[in-house]
Amino acid sequence: MQKVTKELLARYRDGACTPEETKWIESFILQHDIGKQNRSLQEDNIQQLEQQIKTKIFERIGREHRIKRLKRWTWTVAASVLIGVTFYFQLRPTFNEQKAWEQVYISKATTPGKQVAILKLNDGRVIPLDKYQGTIANTNKAIADNKAGQVLKYKAGQLAATEDKVEWDELMIPRGAQYSVILSDGTKVKLNSATTLKYPTHFDSHERVVYLSGEAYFEVSKDVNRPFKVESKGHRIEVTGTVFNVRAYYGEAEVETSLVEGGVNMSNHRQMMRIFPGEQVLSISADAEMKKNKINLETTIGWIKGDFVFENKNIRAIMKDVERWYNVDITFEGNISSKTYGGSFTKEKGLKELLNQLAKITGCSFNIQGRRVMVKA
Repeated sequence: MQKVTKELLARYRDGACTPEETKWIESFILQHDIGKQNRSLQEDNIQQLEQQIKTKIFERIGREHRIKRLKRWTWTVAASVLIGVTFYFQLRPTFNEQKAWEQVYISKATTPGKQVAILKLNDGRVIPLDKYQGTIANTNKAIADNKAGQVLKYKAGQLAATEDKVEWDELMIPRGAQYSVILSDGTKVKLNSATTLKYPTHFDSHERVVYLSGEAYFEVSKDVNRPFKVESKGHRIEVTGTVFNVRAYYGEAEVETSLVEGGVNMSNHRQMMRIFPGEQVLSISADAEMKKNKINLETTIGWIKGDFVFENKNIRAIMKDVERWYNVDITFEGNISSKTYGGSFTKEKGLKELLNQLAKITGCSFNIQGRRVMVKA
């Protein structure tokens, strides 16, 4: 049986795997926890790579599924997509929630700000939280309560005796959706569209560590003896109790940490920087020099209030958020300007009205075909 090794993961990251290796490693990662299968692969950077691979797989599956719906009349395209979707089912043969998973994660997430999330438990079960109401148990023990479409709340309880006893859950938010979770220490986290958070059902006695891919707003419960750490794309944000926003989407170079209250230390492979309220630290890679700026917090955290807010962004960057929040795929045509813009828009007004406003300020035209949006200069 083939094993997951650091070398194989590195080849996957660099795009050097054979098609057979790519299929095998994606199947393995979706069904197992790498660290549990191989104790030599429990370093933080391996867990970050694991999350990046999962996010990449889910985004590709989403694109393939939408193409199938848009091109039903084209047999060749539909057949190609069917192969992709069939492969997806083969990756998760043990889950009973296959139909619910695909419906909620890919198809249903169309309304901006909709409260939808998929919870993957430590034992491999997958629960669509907008459909589930009540207590969630793991290994015959109640660990959380969920109010469908509102919030997932973990139960406070005994600390994990050792690091080996920590059980990890994952909360995945599809495009167009948001969801909130209260961790076992009382920390509140609001997750934005296309975001994954990996966290223990109960923290150990030394520290509180979570892994993020995407964007999340944290209100950390204070505990001076157990620092709270967010790991993302080779960066670490460390606090004892504070309020802050982290944006670290897979596929985007930047990692942004913005502080609302308290104090935060952010570090990468090169340096560590202290952040104060109203400041943001920006890093373009784990090895790059970080930069600190004063920011407008209303712009940075507007998404938690249901607003589409952008400041000093070009049209390509703006459309990345449009793609995630409105569950559409964006393509460009012509010489797209790098000019930057700013503005605010309530997501409840819908995609068409937003694009009409963007057309007025950018001069671009926007053509909507199903879930595809063509941007023309």
